[in-house]
Amino acid sequence: MEPAEVLERVDQYMNAGKDLAEKLVQRTPTLRAKGRTDIAHKSAMLFFFAKAYKTYQALHVLLSAGFEEDGLILVRSLYEIMLQCRYMAEDPERHAQQFLKFDPVSTWRWYEKLCRANPRFAQSLAPESLGDLERTKVLYDRYSSEFPKTGHHWWGMSLASLAKHVDQGTGESPTYGWYVGAYHQYSEMVHSGVTSAKGYLLKGVHATYVACYPRFTQKAAMPAQDATLYFIDVVGLASEALGVDLKCELKRALEEYGRLSAVRAT
Repeated sequence: MEPAEVLERVDQYMNAGKDLAEKLVQRTPTLRAKGRTDIAHKSAMLFFFAKAYKTYQALHVLLSAGFEEDGLILVRSLYEIMLQCRYMAEDPERHAQQFLKFDPVSTWRWYEKLCRANPRFAQSLAPESLGDLERTKVLYDRYSSEFPKTGHHWWGMSLASLAKHVDQGTGESPTYGWYVGAYHQYSEMVHSGVTSAKGYLLKGVHATYVACYPRFTQKAAMPAQDATLYFIDVVGLASEALGVDLKCELKRALEEYGRLSAVRAT
């Protein structure tokens, strides 16, 4: 494929997700909730949607400018948001509370670690960057027993375990399959692993070339394809949580995704 064709395919994928997202934005003018637990759930899902949509738009900018490898880093973020949305949907009330409780626990543990590792820097932090530490400590004492110290996530398990967990009861394992397959590639880019070097050191016939500028390859459509699948899932789960009927729009988005994927495979 020529660069122009790659860009066109990227736009087609990304526009399918953006069009769907805009439908949710237009139909969610105000947030209606039945109580504190419901508002916690809907607020969390709105956050996931907002974070995913901004990340999705940022990915489109990167891919359109030839930053394919950097785009993979954002695809990883979208995958993680999708997993969290799926987990939240399993038990909205309980998991929404779990999501909120983890913030003071995580903040206090980070602050304690910072005080041990770099006390001078900890003392120099502005109050607004730390929030109400006394209140945070009270909430930490109240909720910390619910979260193991070895855990770094509000869902209380590793990301791999979460991927397996959300597949339970479906009879299939696509989410964990994506984790084992695609997520490894995303993580290599995030951590600058040795495998990711292949995208920057290009072996030629007589020399190795360093790719330190934006470029367009046939692989550029892959991040757009993966991201769109994850993003459609996020929009679907968010719309369900917010009580917005997007069934027809979701069906059309998935059909367009399937059409584009089938063309790419040929």
